[in-house]
Amino acid sequence: VTGVQTCALPICSYHEWAENTADQDRYKQAVSFYEKTVSKQNDSIFLYECHFYSAQCHLKISEHSQAKNKLSQLKSILDKSKKPESTWIFKTILLEGDIFLGESDYSSSIDRYSKAEKFSKDNDLPLLRNEAIVSIGNTYIAQKNFSKAEEYLTKMEKEADQNNWE
Repeated sequence: VTGVQTCALPICSYHEWAENTADQDRYKQAVSFYEKTVSKQNDSIFLYECHFYSAQCHLKISEHSQAKNKLSQLKSILDKSKKPESTWIFKTILLEGDIFLGESDYSSSIDRYSKAEKFSKDNDLPLLRNEAIVSIGNTYIAQKNFSKAEEYLTKMEKEADQNNWE
């Protein structure tokens, strides 16, 4: 077993446990393991994942400034990367939207989710495009603008039908 695999096991356990139980302490434990892991990594997909999922954990426990910090670190790593994967660029844009949504900054959230939708369309990432569309719809639900939410969720349904997704 390599060091990375050994280190990843507790992270996955605490993060998954937190997701399934909404246990704030488990999110904090996952963040702690992510931090320890980041300090031992060089530029790798695992490093991206650590920053990304750490930001998500911070967001789940309403630590918005820490989530922004992790997002900033992830963006810095992606900027230095010779050719970052389109999926990671998309996830980063979507995470920005999630952070704004967590802060109830709906306008900025919709702006980022729309940017993610455009990016996914321009880069032929149809599954990810639907994720962005659903995120926009969910933001309108959070605003209690149900007619606008329905517009986006119907749009996602049409996209799924066009691509023969179930």
